[in-house]
Amino acid sequence: MQIIKAKKDAKEFVEDLKEIKDYDGLHRFIFWDPELNVGGKHGWTEIMYYSNTGAFFRYGEGQGWHDQIATRMDEKETIEFVWENRKYINAELR
Repeated sequence: MQIIKAKKDAKEFVEDLKEIKDYDGLHRFIFWDPELNVGGKHGWTEIMYYSNTGAFFRYGEGQGWHDQIATRMDEKETIEFVWENRKYINAELR
């Protein structure tokens, strides 16, 4: 995965995500997300791709809290989400 400088890089990031194998068909990338501030506790965001269904999801979690459910996104929404969060994703990639 490369640093995201242009929108095409966000698209390549999403394509690369499909190649990261974790377990049971789940591919994921986790990054620290200061935008997730619940009660003064920052959290992280997980972008997931399920190869068995072709579905993308995002999920937020932090110390003592977490999203109740993951938010499903189509590929276009995932690319836009990656583009909008490139500052934090790039920090993780560096």
